[in-house]
Amino acid sequence: MKKILTSILALSFASFTFGQSLRIFDLGVDVTNDTVIVPIVAGSAMVNDLEIHNTSTVGVNFKVGRIITPIDSCANVYFCTGTLCYSPQTALVWYPTGAGQLIAASSVLPNGPGTYGIAAHYDACPTVCQDFFVKYQLYNTLAGSSDTAVVTIKYVCTPAGLNENFQEAFLTAFPNPANSFVNINYEVKDAYKSGKIILYDMLGKEVRAISISDQQGLTKLSLSDLMTGIYFYSIVLDNKIVTTKKLIVSSK
Repeated sequence: MKKILTSILALSFASFTFGQSLRIFDLGVDVTNDTVIVPIVAGSAMVNDLEIHNTSTVGVNFKVGRIITPIDSCANVYFCTGTLCYSPQTALVWYPTGAGQLIAASSVLPNGPGTYGIAAHYDACPTVCQDFFVKYQLYNTLAGSSDTAVVTIKYVCTPAGLNENFQEAFLTAFPNPANSFVNINYEVKDAYKSGKIILYDMLGKEVRAISISDQQGLTKLSLSDLMTGIYFYSIVLDNKIVTTKKLIVSSK
């Protein structure tokens, strides 16, 4: 009986280990089983570089598949992982064939030139775009393993698009990651009537907004009441989103 119980415990531990070893990170934040919001505009080409973490003490053979909702017929969705890049696929549900790739014990991809975690690409149509989801599923190829990690990228089309009267504004935030406050530096080459900098969370909810009137400046925003996670900040000129960047709010 004792021997049987020991075997059951060993199997349980192994199952737990397999189920927890693969994780997905975005700019240092664990986004496993979470959703990442990515603003898009017509004519844009986006790439989100996600890290794959193997937290176990053994190497893992893995694959990555993807599921998408219908997108504009002229748009392309494709990705790279490990040392392989896959061409755009029209199927809504697509998983690669062939052998899996290895991520070493206690390691992170990408781990050098020519390797990828999950490099998620989206090339928008020249003149139109629509909201849609792409779900990437990272899984252990070992038979019977439940070691799976999922991340969903939600592409949110900006209806107004880019304002053609402006060149892309210079916009940067420091420190990034930030905790109690962040400095946002901006520069706009052309004149405008109204402007503001907006900070919003992964669900698209506005959490900060500050008006601007100069063509260049530096503004400081308090983050003390915000939860740890990924945020976005945009410069908006005459009600048009010109540039959007990502901000990481770290633990206080």
